[in-house]
Amino acid sequence: MIVGFIFFGIFAVAFVMGRRGFCRVVCPIAALMIVGRKIRNAVGWPALQLAADAGRCIDCGKCSRACPMGLDVHGRVREGDMESAECILCAACADACPEGAITYAWTGRGP
Repeated sequence: MIVGFIFFGIFAVAFVMGRRGFCRVVCPIAALMIVGRKIRNAVGWPALQLAADAGRCIDCGKCSRACPMGLDVHGRVREGDMESAECILCAACADACPEGAITYAWTGRGP
């Protein structure tokens, strides 16, 4: 009975929160990734990230549709800031971009 309530709670959270609701609300790994990213940014360690060239973007939106995390990649490209705590760096957006506006890049200060 207790296990049933736990599963019901997980499904209820996922239903209410939408896509990846459990990951956004309950998952401990996501919290560790967010804390790690904030520490890395504060210290300035170099890291592999996605970078975007807004000038090459043709506003097709394929990057956002390809993102398995459901992020607004197109909006991030337009802002010029690809940093997102929810991004898993899979580069599906870079693969989907017909103009090559999204690439991998090393960012941050050196050690």
